[in-house]
Amino acid sequence: MVERGVLGLNSMPEGLRRWLRSVEMHKPDVRPLARLQNSESQERYTRYWIRMICYCLRVWSTRDDNNEAADGEVDSDDNNHHDTESDSDDDETNDDEDDPYVEPQHGERLQRRRQAQDQMYDARRLFPWNDQLESAIQKVWTSVIYEGDTSSVEDDQIPAIVELCKVLLFRKVWNDRFDSAVIHFMAVMGIDETNARLRDGNDYSYMIAGLVYVSRLVAAEALLPSLERENQGEAEFEAFLERRKEFFADGSMSVMAEMLSLLAYGKKIAKNFHAQGKLHWTRDGAGVALGSIEFTVYNFKSMARSALDDCEDYM
Repeated sequence: MVERGVLGLNSMPEGLRRWLRSVEMHKPDVRPLARLQNSESQERYTRYWIRMICYCLRVWSTRDDNNEAADGEVDSDDNNHHDTESDSDDDETNDDEDDPYVEPQHGERLQRRRQAQDQMYDARRLFPWNDQLESAIQKVWTSVIYEGDTSSVEDDQIPAIVELCKVLLFRKVWNDRFDSAVIHFMAVMGIDETNARLRDGNDYSYMIAGLVYVSRLVAAEALLPSLERENQGEAEFEAFLERRKEFFADGSMSVMAEMLSLLAYGKKIAKNFHAQGKLHWTRDGAGVALGSIEFTVYNFKSMARSALDDCEDYM
């Protein structure tokens, strides 16, 4: 779908591509949106969007399984709890029934146990569901599960994914910015799973840039499908410009406006970034780290020794 959107830029009027690339509400960009010159960056940006779609599908697919597992665990523990009570004395049973703290503590233990075993617990708990989003994700899931011949990709999967992207992007964000699934996923991407901490702004801004770039491609494909370019005219182009102003301009209180704001802040951090601040000792003191890349003291010494040996060979 993303590749179709990139190819469709060639047949889109250059003026619309300038508007599509612009962050201003009433002023087009000096350059039109186009394919990135670096093919690796193009593929990496596309993978960010694929990860977001897969993340939404994974959260959705584990909801029912988790509820069934939780119900089964509660029933099993309740049965064991009742069996234990039946074997105990009647006096102890009465004491437990009179104690208001027995059942709450039992429920808290079950909840902590489920949280420890369920890696998607926080994702499901914090994911901002709504009826439109749930319906769109279900359509994508169905189109993927019941994939038939190659024509099903064109007829079912791509239209379902385009509809899901429209639900994700074409919405307003007012008081609660995390009411958007896109902003929620951006927060997830801001977690450095290797070092168990948040990513630095300098390491995170290019991820936001990738999502912004693909969002524009998806918006163009959703509003002006490339396969229908010959039938598009003034009415369709005017409608596209109105939707862009409403949902894809800075200050529009939309999902894209939040992304642009965060991207601008990340660029400012990157501009003022100094490499010296990224070099620090690791927690265990066994090496140094340059950002998220760690070097042990042994390898660091070997690198210095190798550099000295090379200098001696040249002299």
